[in-house]
Amino acid sequence: MASPYSAPLARSADSVAMDALYQTSAMVDSETVSGGMLAAERLTCNTMTGIPSRLELHVGDQRAIELPGLGTAGYVWDHEVVGDDGVVEVQWTRGFPPGSQARPVGVSAPEVATIRAVRPGAVEVLLYQHRRWEPADRIRAEHRLSVIVRQD
Repeated sequence: MASPYSAPLARSADSVAMDALYQTSAMVDSETVSGGMLAAERLTCNTMTGIPSRLELHVGDQRAIELPGLGTAGYVWDHEVVGDDGVVEVQWTRGFPPGSQARPVGVSAPEVATIRAVRPGAVEVLLYQHRRWEPADRIRAEHRLSVIVRQD
């Protein structure tokens, strides 16, 4: 009699898509961390479909950038704005929207960075996925976004 555990596991389309995004964008970071260990594999999102590397906005505009989550493994996306102060504001939404289709247990929810243009200028928004309790150089994934804000 065959074991019920020998059948392949069914995977959601979201799970397969997120795996494909990570696999196609992987690169090894050769920097070392303390103790001579190689840094964890670092992923870049620049090749992911639908995630821009440049935004041109007008004051008052906002743009939502959806990033693949990995919260079930303790990872969250955060940001740093480099450049002129007060050009943009970034707000995060984590989880599936209310009323969305039920997901299988263990599927990580996407994270959305909403970038709002506040005043004219140019900045770079660094988006990075990490575990908050790990050292700062232990980033799992990163994405650089150039943002130009123009007056109407």
